Amino acid sequence: MFDATVASPQFADYSGFRPIVQAIIDRSSAFDGPVYLFNGDSHVYNIDQPLAAGSSWMSFYEVSGSADNSTGSPSTGRPASTTTCGSASGRARRRC
Repeated sequence: MFDATVASPQFADYSGFRPIVQAIIDRSSAFDGPVYLFNGDSHVYNIDQPLAAGSSWMSFYEVSGSADNSTGSPSTGRPASTTTCGSASGRARRRC
């Protein structure tokens, strides 16, 4: 939804998120406290405010309002290429 690693996102690929983005903005702006958005799109650590006034995502989704109290952070997870599971003996190893 807010993947900073996508160099040139196309609205056609993300248009299904528009109603969700607007709902997050509406509810976040009505909430009197911080709002944290977590996702796992890129697995690249990044903290930003994708729904704050002036964010490029606001114009991308063509939504109204803003949620300056929201902060986004992707889940960094573990790269699949370095993750293995195995028994205590190390004999039965497989990729997780």
